[in-house]
Amino acid sequence: MSIAAIKDPDLLPYGVFVAERASVIYDRKYRPIVRVPGQWPDCDSASATVVDPTEWITHDRQEWFYNDGTVPRRNKATRERLQGIVDKMPVLASEIERRDRAAERADKAENNDRLKCFRTAQLSPKSQAKLKEWSDKREARRLKRLDRFFDLDDAGYAQWIAAGRPYSDTKKVERWTERRFTEHLKAKPMTVLPFPAPPKPAAPRYLFETVSDLRKLPTAKWLVGGWIPEQGVGLIYGEYASGKSFIGFDLLLHLAYGLQEWHGVKLPGVPCDVLLIAREGATGFRGRVDAFKEHHGITDDTDRIVFMRSPVNFGDVAQFEELKAAIVTSGRRFAAVMVDTVGRALPGEDFYDAKSITRFMEHLQQLGEIGGGVAIGVNHVNKSGETFGSVYFGANSDFMFQVTREGGSNEPLTRGKIHCTKMKDGEDGWKKRVDYQKAASSLVVASVTDSGDMMGKATKLSDDDKLALQALGEALKAKGQLRPEMPGRSVTLSEWLDQCFKIGGVDPTAAKPNRDLHRRQVKLLANKLILVQDHLVRIINHATTDDIAISKAAPGGPLPPIPQRT
Repeated sequence: MSIAAIKDPDLLPYGVFVAERASVIYDRKYRPIVRVPGQWPDCDSASATVVDPTEWITHDRQEWFYNDGTVPRRNKATRERLQGIVDKMPVLASEIERRDRAAERADKAENNDRLKCFRTAQLSPKSQAKLKEWSDKREARRLKRLDRFFDLDDAGYAQWIAAGRPYSDTKKVERWTERRFTEHLKAKPMTVLPFPAPPKPAAPRYLFETVSDLRKLPTAKWLVGGWIPEQGVGLIYGEYASGKSFIGFDLLLHLAYGLQEWHGVKLPGVPCDVLLIAREGATGFRGRVDAFKEHHGITDDTDRIVFMRSPVNFGDVAQFEELKAAIVTSGRRFAAVMVDTVGRALPGEDFYDAKSITRFMEHLQQLGEIGGGVAIGVNHVNKSGETFGSVYFGANSDFMFQVTREGGSNEPLTRGKIHCTKMKDGEDGWKKRVDYQKAASSLVVASVTDSGDMMGKATKLSDDDKLALQALGEALKAKGQLRPEMPGRSVTLSEWLDQCFKIGGVDPTAAKPNRDLHRRQVKLLANKLILVQDHLVRIINHATTDDIAISKAAPGGPLPPIPQRT
């Protein structure tokens, strides 16, 4: 649509009312035209919808596209700017054209009425009376037919709009508009609008800044003090049943309910909208919410936490764009978006492919940017205890937290640890102790405290743990080698697992034998009986002062006895 073709320039966009979740473009007479999700100018132009010109618009601020001294018909620059706005929104262009055609029809009807009045005045009084009688009867029949489809209440008008205005009755529409506008004036007085300020110049696409320019930027703010920034992207990762989902869910509920602290760490203190993208577990979510409410003495549910359980593939660009559009359409600004788990969000993707993981982290960050918040992914670990997949998970994260549990998988989850393995804008490497307790029908995070490395405390070994240690000793005797990566003789984790299959410690028919071996590994590490580095493992010889592993005798030589914890 060319704005030069519009006969009534008062119908062209004149400015925009800006609210928290949407912006409304209005014409020169301050009549709304279309509503666009988002705050101007960062709006989703493809999701624009038509607005009733009589609708009362509540807004926080407004901007003008040009001032009264430079109307489009006089100023080329103004016409070009308005043409650019119209070209981005097909709905806006079609609605302006429709209103322009309606105004043109109204002008023609008014001219025809004038012509009829002139011709009628030339008739004799008798002919004028007959013409009036005939006209009145025809008008009565027309109104009777029209009243079957269109009533002058809000419901009838809405039905007429939804049907695409299949017929028109200018007089009835005018009377309906006048009545509704009068009701709005009674309900809320009209705001006196100030003279529009000149439009601000567009910001350059590329900025070149000095150190003094950077010092003027606002400092980074924390959503969770010292833990999670207000904006960014990161990961919470750990092995199966380590408590990582409990910790993430507990954090989201603290934000949704607007609590002041998260286990001693400062929060915004006001209720925030948060989004959890999870494919399954609706029944479990209800139990976790009930447990959280009971633990914190809360009685009411909150609508601030939103769950999205529909299948979505972050590796599919089309699906991801649909997800972003759905989040924008919801009208919510999520302070935190959590994806639990990364594996369910990337079905069939190669987790060791740099391109796939980089694209996922970029998409995850975009979800946070929609609401100006932070995005968090929940991921599993590999057999070495690191985040499962490519190193590009860490390279593209602003923060990373590893969650581990104390005790075996056959024991209840009561205690664990959070290890900050990366913090781009703060201190990392620290560890916190996590305690869980039962409430209602689920577990809750009871406390997060500074208690040192509690995983270093000795724990009781099970029979499977002892068999795994014996299998490691036999593997070292048969295949142990001296390697530059680690002092003393060592074997690979695969060689250890093969020996566990032979004598016990790990069931070869188990669904995930690598996970079972990792659990044995955690227990033996906690008791300081083994040393693991990358893919290599060895037994620690506590009889030596340099903490070197078994003797450097040739493979097949005698092994020192398995040390006992004291």
